[in-house]
Amino acid sequence: MLQSLTARDVMIPLSDYATVSADDSIRHAIYTLRISIYRDKSGAFHGHRALIVLDNKGNVSGILTLLDLLKAVGLKDHYNDPWVKSASWSWFFINRIHESEGIKVKDIMRPIFLGTVDTQQPIQEVIRKMLLQEENLIPVLENHVPIGVIRTIDLFWLLGNLL
Repeated sequence: MLQSLTARDVMIPLSDYATVSADDSIRHAIYTLRISIYRDKSGAFHGHRALIVLDNKGNVSGILTLLDLLKAVGLKDHYNDPWVKSASWSWFFINRIHESEGIKVKDIMRPIFLGTVDTQQPIQEVIRKMLLQEENLIPVLENHVPIGVIRTIDLFWLLGNLL
């Protein structure tokens, strides 16, 4: 069964994702991503951990992930610092967002054509490419136009169903 699957069979359509403009501030991107994720009654979070970035003509130009946003405000640098973990770090987060206000989405996004797969590529090639590029999300193109993405979680569930 795995041999017959293509990227199209596994991809999530781009229309399922929230979008931001390449010229938006990262503060706006954080807000947009935050409202696209919701919490259910059990406390679990649901939604995508990425935004689709559009250029000034409305074309898809990039992807902005939660990790990209955290790196932009400097939290990743301090994540393993025991002092920061033991202290209330909300002041740090808020200050870093304000300091980063001048940073635009286009400054930190991953360009959409940096690493892609075609809709007809076998899923084994998609897995290999994601592993080689060490990416958790890869755009899917049809006739050189982005139409979807494949995430590592999608591949994980696919493999889990085959066992």
